[in-house]
Amino acid sequence: MINFRLVVIIVLIIASALVGVQKSIVKSQSPSDHPQDPPDTKDGLELLVEVKDTVVRLNSSPQITVRLKNVSDKPITIYKNLDWGQSKGLSLFIEAIHGKLDAPTFLAEARYSPPFPKEDFVTIQPGEFVESKRLISWELLGVKEAGEYRIIVRYRSPIPKDFAPAGLEIWGRENGALRTKPLDLKVTE
Repeated sequence: MINFRLVVIIVLIIASALVGVQKSIVKSQSPSDHPQDPPDTKDGLELLVEVKDTVVRLNSSPQITVRLKNVSDKPITIYKNLDWGQSKGLSLFIEAIHGKLDAPTFLAEARYSPPFPKEDFVTIQPGEFVESKRLISWELLGVKEAGEYRIIVRYRSPIPKDFAPAGLEIWGRENGALRTKPLDLKVTE
């Protein structure tokens, strides 16, 4: 026969565990407890973004330069195709400081798939960098009027370490994401 006390104790343990899980879920959803944004430097790799001028016209297409710099004391190997799109490695985000954003227009993207030859990777020596340049299309980003906007670029290797060619150690997807410091731009008419 089942011991009534044992059943009550088990039910109380399960109930308190469920309440604890529920509290942790509610707590993790509060705005002040969101995970911290990725850093701009991690595991020896630094992500930087530059623009020639921080005051630009709405009808212009300013160019941004994104750099991945090796700030460590040893070489770092990365996938060399620094393409734009969340599954490609580089992602560009924009937010309005003072201004209006419509829904941005995005193009479909395809993922990379193995096998990856050694020629698809580049080794960055300490103090050196690789870069990618991109024109900003205000219309595609949803910017329809003059104002102040913040641009942030994220990098996450599109290639897991397991997909690297044999004998090649890479800075892979497992290293996580990097996020540039915010770049504030003033967009004028």
